[in-house]
Parts: sequence; structure tokens; C-alpha cells
Amino acid sequence: MSVNVTSQSSFNANHSLYDRVRPEFDKAFVSKFIDSVGISKESKVLELAAGTGKFTKQLLSNGVSRDQLIIVEPSEGMLQSFESNIPGLETHLGSSYEIPLKDSSVDCVIVAQGFHWFSDSQSLEEISRVLKPNGKLGLIWNFDTIKNNKNNPQLDIKDADLQDMTTWQTIAFEAYKYDSNVPQYRHGNWSKVFESTDLFDKTKIDSQFRYSIYPFPKDQVYNYWLSRSYITSLPNDEKDKLHATVKSLLDEAPESSFFDDHTVKQFLGCHFFVIEKKAN
Repeated sequence: MSVNVTSQSSFNANHSLYDRVRPEFDKAFVSKFIDSVGISKESKVLELAAGTGKFTKQLLSNGVSRDQLIIVEPSEGMLQSFESNIPGLETHLGSSYEIPLKDSSVDCVIVAQGFHWFSDSQSLEEISRVLKPNGKLGLIWNFDTIKNNKNNPQLDIKDADLQDMTTWQTIAFEAYKYDSNVPQYRHGNWSKVFESTDLFDKTKIDSQFRYSIYPFPKDQVYNYWLSRSYITSLPNDEKDKLHATVKSLLDEAPESSFFDDHTVKQFLGCHFFVIEKKAN
């Protein structure tokens, strides 16, 4: 198999916008994630599909050693932004289908906001190959709607927040109308590869969720969605149509959807999934 064409072409084109408008991950939740993966200063860490380095910065700020961190990214555009944002790290242009590392060479593999693009048996075999026995694969995503998680006890979504996030959710569902043909975290298909694998220990999974409501610049809401691969790849007339819809929804939104005149209330969920490679 090879890198998804939509993801590669879109991220080559929109890497600067992606870097500007995509949110960071909740700091406390990232700390929990790093603890779950078991990263120490001595751990050799591979970040796969590292994008522009948004999550890498959070790894480094949580004590991951620059000397122990290796970056592999399939998009030339993303890697260009990454090396500009975080110079001096070991970086490789490569993918989950051919990781340029030796067998059993890393303690953990991290994928932030990307595993859904390559959640297949070939990728999992290659990830397992570079992991040491009992090494861990850690996956983490931000997500934009509660549709699949409304009754998730870990999220425990408050009624007041449900009301306040209505506009953000409505805009998200308008954007989602365009994503039917591309892999996305929210579809849930990424998890199926773990059901059939014998490489990882399904009794050693840590899966956690949380959410927050953040202020997001009102004038950047459309650009936030434009940074999605399936919107980037649309014809201009379809982009214009979505842009008009977003503007209309924001103009008509109730006061409760905003923090102030300039910022809308953004629902941002976060999910991490950590699984351990079998010893042999």
C-alpha cells in the first residue's frame, strides 16, 4: 500500500494554513498520555506523521529529549514547515509503509491526529517492526463534535456546554458533508485493525477521553475547516459555498455561542489510545 493521495496532495498544499489554525492539545491531557505511553528521558521516541510539529512541541515541553526523538513525515510540505518550526531534530521523509529505521530500535511510536490515514495491517506490521518488545504505540486525536460520544461517561458533557456548542457543532456537520470518501478519526474505522492483529496485546490498552470549550477567532472558523484535506481538495465553487454557509451560521448564531464579539465557543474533544506490543 502507499500514502493516501488525498492526504499527501492536500497537506503539501495547505501545510502553512494547517500550522496556523489547527489547535494544540490540552496540556494536562498530553501529560496523561505521555505517562500512559511510559516515555522517560531515556526513551527512544518515533513520532510518525508529525505534520508541522504541533504535537512535537508538546512532547518536547513535557521532557522528551531532542536527542531521543525521531521524526518521520510523508508530506514534503509538512516536513518543510516542521523543519522551519523545530530545527535541529532528526527528520526523515517517509511513511508508515516504509519506516527508515532498524528493527526494534524505538521504545514507542507516537501518532498525533494522523493514524486514521494509514490504519491498516501493513502499517501496523511496520510500526511493530521498529518497536522494541513491549514497546507502546500511542495515538491521540482532537475531535470537533460529540455525535459519537454524547453518552461517553469519561466526557460527562454538561447540559450548559451542550447548548453553548450548538453553533460549532452545526458548522462541523456542514463541513462533514464533504468527507465521505476520505478516512477520518470520527468514522471509527481506524480501530478495526487492532481487532485482528496478533502483534499487539489487546489486554493492554489505555483509552481515555476529555473535552474543553475554547475561544476560537470568529474570523478564522472557515479557515479552520479549509485546513481539512477534504475541503482543501474541493473545487473553488464548493469552497465558496461552504464559506457562505459558515458565515451565515455565525451571523445567525445566538449570543450563547460566543465568548465575545470576536471569539466563538469551540468544542474540542480529545482521545488517546495506547496499546503495547507483545513481547514476542
